[in-house]
Amino acid sequence: MKTLNKNILHKLNSFTLVFSCFTLWISGFLSTEAEGILSYALILSIGVVHGANDVSLLLKDKKESSLKEILKIIFIYVVVVLGTAALFFNFIAMATLLFIILSGYHFGEQHWAIRLEIRKKFKYIYHTLYGILIFSLLFHLNETESIAVIQDLTAVILPDNLFFYTSIASGGLVILFCSYFYIYIHRKWQFWLQELFFIAVIALIFKTASLIWAFAIYFIIWHSLPSLLTQLIHIYGKAEKDYLKAYVKSSLLYWIGAIVFLLMLFYFLQDYHKLFISILVAFLAAITLPHAIVMTRMFTHKKR
Repeated sequence: MKTLNKNILHKLNSFTLVFSCFTLWISGFLSTEAEGILSYALILSIGVVHGANDVSLLLKDKKESSLKEILKIIFIYVVVVLGTAALFFNFIAMATLLFIILSGYHFGEQHWAIRLEIRKKFKYIYHTLYGILIFSLLFHLNETESIAVIQDLTAVILPDNLFFYTSIASGGLVILFCSYFYIYIHRKWQFWLQELFFIAVIALIFKTASLIWAFAIYFIIWHSLPSLLTQLIHIYGKAEKDYLKAYVKSSLLYWIGAIVFLLMLFYFLQDYHKLFISILVAFLAAITLPHAIVMTRMFTHKKR
């Protein structure tokens, strides 16, 4: 899939910034509890839906979509999900680190694949570095809460200022890559100034909101909605209201199953908050791996 045309990208950027400003404004009126409830609602609705059509994306570029082919893809998909979940519960510290790195790559890929064509030898490491910068800023600007959550989840005590240093390191490397891209790929300084502004807005959101609310804002507004847009264009050729309805309809069964599963867990584990959070993170990690693979395949697919 190629980068988005300038008109669509401009509208997407405007939409993202307007809604980001709205979240900054509304943060001042929400209690921590309200932010948490709204965050989970957004993550489990829009967040889950944006990754619920992976099978359709896999079948999009195949000439034949027989029942056997569909069942084969679903089987592989389920095996990857269960395997990831098993890894998470048996090696939780290592799996959490891998989850952050993989999610970082996935976030970076979604942001940059629609904006700039980067050579294959650079894009994987750059996308990962950009995503790690996002996570580092999120954790650094909510450091006390982040360290406590990670300790509860993995039993690992992280040193103070760790995320400050990872922010500096990843930020410095991102700047080096951007300097190279400016010289050899895209010499319009306005483009890079805009990207710097985006980072500043994201950092302001992270600083203003609680950890879960800050993550939800980025995950939904900066990642999931742009991902939905690119998936609609890839599957249907354009992003229109009727196609969005068709997309949601085709992902409804997957979404209902995921929500029912999580609601049942919450019902039985509501008195065991730590265990519920661990399972929720494992669930997100399990569906992130296959989704990230599918999206990479979509972005690297050349339009005929």
